[in-house]
Amino acid sequence: MQPEIRRSLAVYLAEHAARRRGVAIPDNEVGAQLAHLVRGGCMLAPDAYLFTVLDRVFASELSKLPKRS
Repeated sequence: MQPEIRRSLAVYLAEHAARRRGVAIPDNEVGAQLAHLVRGGCMLAPDAYLFTVLDRVFASELSKLPKRS
Protein backbone atom coordinates (compact mmCIF):
# COMPACT_ATOMS: atom_id res chain seq x y z
CA MET A 1 0.00 0.00 0.00
CA GLN A 2 1.36 3.41 -0.91
CA PRO A 3 2.23 5.71 2.04
CA GLU A 4 -0.40 8.37 1.21
CA ILE A 5 -3.17 5.78 0.94
CA ARG A 6 -2.00 4.18 4.19
CA ARG A 7 -2.10 7.57 5.96
CA SER A 8 -5.57 8.33 4.62
CA LEU A 9 -6.83 4.98 5.84
CA ALA A 10 -5.29 5.53 9.29
CA VAL A 11 -6.91 8.99 9.57
CA TYR A 12 -10.28 7.59 8.50
CA LEU A 13 -10.07 4.78 11.06
CA ALA A 14 -8.93 7.19 13.80
CA GLU A 15 -11.90 9.47 13.13
CA HIS A 16 -14.25 6.49 13.16
CA ALA A 17 -12.83 5.19 16.47
CA ALA A 18 -13.08 8.68 18.00
CA ARG A 19 -16.72 9.02 16.92
CA ARG A 20 -17.44 5.58 18.36
CA ARG A 21 -16.03 6.69 21.72
CA GLY A 22 -17.79 10.08 21.55
CA VAL A 23 -14.60 12.14 21.57
CA ALA A 24 -12.88 14.52 19.20
CA ILE A 25 -9.29 14.21 18.06
CA PRO A 26 -7.52 17.37 19.21
CA ASP A 27 -5.29 19.15 16.73
CA ASN A 28 -2.60 20.01 19.28
CA GLU A 29 0.04 18.33 21.45
CA VAL A 30 -2.52 15.86 22.84
CA GLY A 31 -3.34 14.73 19.30
CA ALA A 32 0.35 14.24 18.59
CA GLN A 33 0.70 12.17 21.77
CA LEU A 34 -2.21 10.00 20.64
CA ALA A 35 -0.46 9.43 17.33
CA HIS A 36 2.69 8.34 19.18
CA LEU A 37 0.64 5.92 21.28
CA VAL A 38 -0.89 4.42 18.14
CA ARG A 39 2.49 4.11 16.49
CA GLY A 40 3.93 2.44 19.58
CA GLY A 41 0.95 0.10 19.82
CA CYS A 42 1.40 -0.95 16.22
CA MET A 43 5.10 -1.57 16.79
CA LEU A 44 4.46 -3.68 19.89
CA ALA A 45 1.74 -5.73 18.25
CA PRO A 46 2.29 -5.56 14.48
CA ASP A 47 -0.23 -8.35 13.85
CA ALA A 48 -3.00 -6.42 15.62
CA TYR A 49 -5.60 -4.62 13.58
CA LEU A 50 -5.06 -0.87 13.29
CA PHE A 51 -8.64 -0.10 14.30
CA THR A 52 -8.23 -2.15 17.48
CA VAL A 53 -5.07 -0.26 18.40
CA LEU A 54 -6.79 3.07 17.71
CA ASP A 55 -9.85 2.12 19.75
CA ARG A 56 -7.73 1.03 22.70
CA VAL A 57 -5.75 4.27 22.62
CA PHE A 58 -8.96 6.32 22.69
CA ALA A 59 -10.36 4.14 25.47
CA SER A 60 -7.23 4.56 27.59
CA GLU A 61 -7.13 8.35 27.10
CA LEU A 62 -10.88 8.95 27.24
CA SER A 63 -10.80 11.26 30.27
CA LYS A 64 -8.19 13.53 28.65
CA LEU A 65 -9.98 14.00 25.33
CA PRO A 66 -12.59 16.64 24.48
CA LYS A 67 -16.14 15.37 24.00
CA ARG A 68 -17.53 15.42 20.50
CA SER A 69 -20.06 18.19 19.97
